[in-house]
Amino acid sequence: GGGGGGGEEPRQSFPDIAYWNPTIVTDANGSAKVDVPLPDNLTTWTAIANGVTAQTQVGKATGDTLVTKDLIVRPVLPRFLNVGDKTTLGTIVRNSTDVTQTVTVALTATNLTLPQVLTRTLTISAGQSASVNWNITVPQANALAASYSPSAAIPLSTTVTMSARGTGVSDAVQLSLPIEPFGEKRVVASAGQADD
Repeated sequence: GGGGGGGEEPRQSFPDIAYWNPTIVTDANGSAKVDVPLPDNLTTWTAIANGVTAQTQVGKATGDTLVTKDLIVRPVLPRFLNVGDKTTLGTIVRNSTDVTQTVTVALTATNLTLPQVLTRTLTISAGQSASVNWNITVPQANALAASYSPSAAIPLSTTVTMSARGTGVSDAVQLSLPIEPFGEKRVVASAGQADD
């Protein structure tokens, strides 16, 4: 999980539970092996195993696995955007190496009006973090609908990718944000009867 050095795909799978299997059968010694592909979350995963024998003997074990990277991109984003918004998209970049890194941080996004400069170069000391912000604009509804990609998809959204690359280290995160119409959500229901 989380990937390694240069050129990897952006991290984009962030479930709360990495794996669930209620029926793992052990061998005669009571052992079992399960391969678990970890999602892209950089976190400490806790494995919990509960066992029950045919004679109703029970047991429980836990174990932790830390998933991290030497360079970490942590997006600072709103939960959603509204058409016509002018806002800031940001990221915090953490250098967990033991050397100062010169890091190039970049932003890409669909269906947004982006600034001219999409990359920034930072010097981040060992064990330190730095933040980068970009001012963006969400087009008005008619302009957004006319240029929206994919063309027929509703509801509207943007795919934001933030990446950072240093010497021998990199990370990238891709997230989708909904773009809401201006105004309040409204649900209208009608009921009636049809006569023959």
